[in-house]
Amino acid sequence: MTAGPEGAENQTLVVITNLFNFFAQDLVAGRRRLLHATSKFTARGKTIGANEYINSPVVKQSLGKGFRLCIVGFVITTRTIGARLKLSNEQLELWSNDDNEDPPVTLMNSGVLKKHQFSHSDLDKSKEKLKFSKLNASVCLPTVVEKEIFYDEDRFCPTSGKGSRAHLTLACTPGIKPVTTGFDLILAVKCEQRMRGGENQKAETYTIDGGVLINYGEGIWVVYPNSELLVSSLFSTFL
Repeated sequence: MTAGPEGAENQTLVVITNLFNFFAQDLVAGRRRLLHATSKFTARGKTIGANEYINSPVVKQSLGKGFRLCIVGFVITTRTIGARLKLSNEQLELWSNDDNEDPPVTLMNSGVLKKHQFSHSDLDKSKEKLKFSKLNASVCLPTVVEKEIFYDEDRFCPTSGKGSRAHLTLACTPGIKPVTTGFDLILAVKCEQRMRGGENQKAETYTIDGGVLINYGEGIWVVYPNSELLVSSLFSTFL
């Protein structure tokens, strides 16, 4: 059975809305929806090295300073959707996270979905939610700049080493904590390195509008866009 243009549009609206329902937009209950990149998790000075980081001259001098964050891709898993960042040299001086940290077993096993199950929504509600999401997105447009990427041999491994964990958490599935996005990105980087070394021969590559999509298996998909996005940010404490 085939659907005409109107039917296809209606189906698309339902699918988009179901994706919104599947990935919860309220990342942390009771907090505002503020996208942020964590340069150092300090737990108000309770983590190892937190006080040294907080009191370092480069951190103190950078508080309240504006930066352009460069989004060079997107990582999609059964747990999270994250925007991948490529930090500048100045931003790397503020970066103090473990880019190779092993995730806690309980964190990665909780809420992992083996099968995508989207609930069917009423079409009118689908249109209403889609319209609302477009209005929200338009608010951010003045702070976003699109810039063409001139790729070299590292197109499918745009970040590695220090700062490769840097990201913005865009969405999480129900029951998954935002911190999981960073661990998903670490796994994606490892997949890229294995593929670069010729170890992963099962990765599936797709050419899509605006870039390339690679399925590395194990529920890890990475989008490599043709253009990077520069977004405005403010370096500050996060309470």
